[in-house]
Amino acid sequence: MTNTAVETAPQDTAVPEKPLPEALGAQRIAALLAEHLGVPVTADDVTQLVELKHLEVHDWYKRWALYSTKDALALEPELVKTLVAERTAWQAASITRDEAVARIGWHWRDIARMGDEGRVKVGRFGRYLTADIDRLPLEAEGERHVTGQMAAEELEIRYPTDLRYVEAAGWLTPVTTMELPTGRYRTTTVPLYRLADVRAVREIPGVDWNRSPKWAPRRCRVTRWSRSQPRLRERGDQE
Repeated sequence: MTNTAVETAPQDTAVPEKPLPEALGAQRIAALLAEHLGVPVTADDVTQLVELKHLEVHDWYKRWALYSTKDALALEPELVKTLVAERTAWQAASITRDEAVARIGWHWRDIARMGDEGRVKVGRFGRYLTADIDRLPLEAEGERHVTGQMAAEELEIRYPTDLRYVEAAGWLTPVTTMELPTGRYRTTTVPLYRLADVRAVREIPGVDWNRSPKWAPRRCRVTRWSRSQPRLRERGDQE
């Protein structure tokens, strides 16, 4: 009996690739492009491609837009890579509003106002240029808006009693207002003052903020001074 070697052809065990779906959502299109181009494409980049008319909505699934996988893979690679590079560079050079608040200690309304006025660059995703945020405490500290209670604390006087005399004297005037929640369905209109105006009150001629003995509370000085002025006393009492 002879042994015969039976030769068999090598078998191809590779699993065939599944065909791509005709359309995918932004997240999966981003993952597809990231794998295809080797750059960290995100759904935000896909959204921008749509905004720039480089990619169109192919279909909808419930409320989600679907994009053609064929069209996505046909995009110019340098176009996609440029958009990704611009996004990552902006994110590295900018911060969110909450991060800006934590960074410089300003109220978010003041930061948003600086953005609206063009004092701070606001870019994609509502982010603020970090360098501009860092300049605010040095260049625009006095532009902050403070409440009456904060103004009184800055002047070391009583709120609201002494602050009323300060306003009656014409030393301080609100520049705007905000609505402050006081309950589940109610709000109260609160006046806001410019911080530089509050600090300027200390420089008013004729009021010596430092003359009283150290044990005398500074908050009493405005009251004592205002009581010596009949017109101001009358207006302050009426309020």
